[in-house]
Amino acid sequence: MTHKFLKTSLLALLVMLCFSCEKDGIFSKVYFGQIAALRCGTAVISVNSTTKGLDGVRWQGHPNAVSVKNYCLLTDMGLQQGDQISFRVAKDPDYISPGNIKCAREYCLSQGPDYTITVYDVEK
Repeated sequence: MTHKFLKTSLLALLVMLCFSCEKDGIFSKVYFGQIAALRCGTAVISVNSTTKGLDGVRWQGHPNAVSVKNYCLLTDMGLQQGDQISFRVAKDPDYISPGNIKCAREYCLSQGPDYTITVYDVEK
């Protein structure tokens, strides 16, 4: 009797774990966009209009732009303005990605949109 109870409990626990885990963890689905600006410590992604779920703001002719908090991740990858990329967005705004480390930045007058995200899993 105890053996049957343990098997049933274990099976129930496994089912609960499978349904309680989020598929994407702390990250979002994959989005697509183009790097609209990557200078002066400012990174801006113009999110493709076909990408649903990430609503940025209008910025310098880009209808759906977002600022990127972890600028160094993009520069360390050797990305440049105009590159087409795919990326994920950290759901936790305080998430510290590998791109939040310090990197050399030139400082000048350049400001991106007010809507800011932290990106991860970036691919060109």
